[in-house]
Amino acid sequence: MTITETKDTAVDAITDTASAAKSTGSDPIGGTRSAVGQVRDSVGDAMSRVPAVIDSAKSGVDQVAERMPVAVETTRVAAIRTNSQLQTLPEQTLRMIAVGSIGLSAGLSMARAPRIIAFAALFPALFVGGALATRPRNDFGSH
Repeated sequence: MTITETKDTAVDAITDTASAAKSTGSDPIGGTRSAVGQVRDSVGDAMSRVPAVIDSAKSGVDQVAERMPVAVETTRVAAIRTNSQLQTLPEQTLRMIAVGSIGLSAGLSMARAPRIIAFAALFPALFVGGALATRPRNDFGSH
């Protein structure tokens, strides 16, 4: 069926529907106006609710902003504590943890695991790398 034939078929179907509605005494135009009125009322109701939604979102953002400094400080303290504890481990152990973490992440990537999971598997390696990089060293380069 060509585009022109499809268009003609659609026009015929609409004409037939309108003719059938007229013969039964119903008013298709009045029904359309009623539907338009319903849509207009729905949009008006939705628009009247927008300020309440914005106020609710603003309240949520304010609560997050109030709690953010405490969350950041708690995270910072935990990261420092973790780094200090990792620095006490032997270098061989730290390297094994890093290699295991990188290997797990690579394996997850090859197995087509979600990227977020493969990235999460790298966190131990990142912490170990930070601990090795910030570990105090003596004059000879060893600990």
